Amino acid sequence: MAHHIYHTDAIVLGGINIGESHRLISVFTQDVGFVRAVARSVRNEHSKLRFCLQDFSRVQVSLVRGRQVWRITGATEHYNLYHLLSRDYKKIVLLTHIRSLLRRLLHGEERNEYLFNATIVFFDALKDNKVSATALEALELITVLRILSSLGYLVHDKQFSIYVGDVSLDEALLESVSNIRLQAVDAINLALTASHL
Repeated sequence: MAHHIYHTDAIVLGGINIGESHRLISVFTQDVGFVRAVARSVRNEHSKLRFCLQDFSRVQVSLVRGRQVWRITGATEHYNLYHLLSRDYKKIVLLTHIRSLLRRLLHGEERNEYLFNATIVFFDALKDNKVSATALEALELITVLRILSSLGYLVHDKQFSIYVGDVSLDEALLESVSNIRLQAVDAINLALTASHL
């Protein structure tokens, strides 16, 4: 029986080694949501996928759903954000925080185009140095608000609507976060407590 191959943009959120050379990789995809997929022999020295599927890579990935697990059959890397930011400790810390939140809250294979696009905007903002060191906290607050809102954890509040209405990001939006910082932190903490995750 032929299996359908999904070709989709994705972000590699992490993985664990299994067996002698395989890896179970957590990927957040544009088309099928969050999946854990086996990349066979990916840790072999001659594997073509070895460098494409590193943590924090933005990739085009080919996925096949097997009887019990997803399998990665191919991947092309757009860029690896960790390598691009390797000398910027503050941005690496922020990247790690957002990755941890996504891994904590994403469950199951459900397409969430808004959240995927918001995550790509976050990745691209860090990659292209569109965010100054002083604006990193604002970027984190906006991104966390978008994650929580898109997954239904954030209580609807008009004061946050300009941050979660779409995924655009500009300097004026980042600067305006100072006006709602305390309320945003309170709302985020409340949402995370209520999630029980």
